[in-house]
Amino acid sequence: MNHAVAVKHARFFLFLAGAMAGLINVTLPASATVFLNPQIFNFSNSMYGGLFVFFLSAAVLASWFFRLLAARFTTGRVLQLGVMFYALGAFLFAGGLLVADQRMLAYTITGLSALLLGFGFGGTLSALNELIVAHSSRRPEISLTYLHAVVTGGAALAPAIVGFCIDQKCWAFAPVGEGVIMLTLLFPAGKLCAAFTPSTPSDEIVGEHCVSGHSRAEILFLLLAGLYGLCEGAVANWSTVILQSQYAIIESHATVVMSLFWGSVAAFRLLFARFTVEKHVRFFWFLSPLVMLVALIIIGISKSAIFVVIAVTLAGCAMSYYFPLTLAIAGSAFPKSRNRLSGTTVATLLSGAGLSAISIGLISDLHIAEMSTIVGGFGVFAFAIIVIQARMSRLS
Repeated sequence: MNHAVAVKHARFFLFLAGAMAGLINVTLPASATVFLNPQIFNFSNSMYGGLFVFFLSAAVLASWFFRLLAARFTTGRVLQLGVMFYALGAFLFAGGLLVADQRMLAYTITGLSALLLGFGFGGTLSALNELIVAHSSRRPEISLTYLHAVVTGGAALAPAIVGFCIDQKCWAFAPVGEGVIMLTLLFPAGKLCAAFTPSTPSDEIVGEHCVSGHSRAEILFLLLAGLYGLCEGAVANWSTVILQSQYAIIESHATVVMSLFWGSVAAFRLLFARFTVEKHVRFFWFLSPLVMLVALIIIGISKSAIFVVIAVTLAGCAMSYYFPLTLAIAGSAFPKSRNRLSGTTVATLLSGAGLSAISIGLISDLHIAEMSTIVGGFGVFAFAIIVIQARMSRLS
């Protein structure tokens, strides 16, 4: 096999691994109705939110650990480890159902599986990002956007698969099947990725929209990522719970809404990469948090399930390109610290998503407001993004 063919095979494998990563990641929130069902796991809202803290904390640690590991070995080996953690986590995830009648034991097993999945996520996504950019014929932000579109495409399939398995009374088949597929990807990971050779990251500026500045500007980018994580986590992790608990939507129908969310994220991410990355960058960067704010307000004040579904889909459209674009703009503003800033920004986003998961769960268990009102209240963070970006535009 010549080098060019090997590279093509490796690219195919990388995108396949990305799709599977997205699929497994969203199996956790897509299974909310199973975890909160009194007849199955009977977890409280705060216990369910705590699973995301386990997952995202492990992902943050893994992103740093695997970066050091890649320097010692190879990025292909890091990808193999990430895939292995994913497979083990998926099997253990299903294993919790065997002891579902013992609530705390089931929660311990499920929490451990969330940790393993988090390590898998941190290692796999970090390696995929590096390998895609390292041998890309396109601008780095376009290649990354396509990769993340594939990841979210896999995420969009997860709720439909989980919903089908729930309807067929075989929920555990979803994580078990995902774990088996990940195992089949374990050995090709190191072999095929050897086709990639490191390259110097591009220092290209995204158009003329570069925020010139210093360490304070870098902190502002990190703050934007954290605030965005709070908003994304609120919508992505709790929309199905809102529809089932407040509007009595059956489980399989509620999971379809999550497919709509991730499907809109994937579709608009591809459209953005194809048509708008070269033009109107600043306009779309400012438009996204405004649409997020409107969507969260609708979720908070709506009394109809259909308006919640529309708002969730609208939020997916707005969130589709915001984070990849923020990464690209931050990397262009600080080319010498692109890699360091990228890793820190991802970790900050995950921290924000984890904070939203546990805080919404804890607040809802206090029964001081409806779940939709709590999630709608996170619109304040979208408003904060708008304020910070306006401040940054005056500094540019």
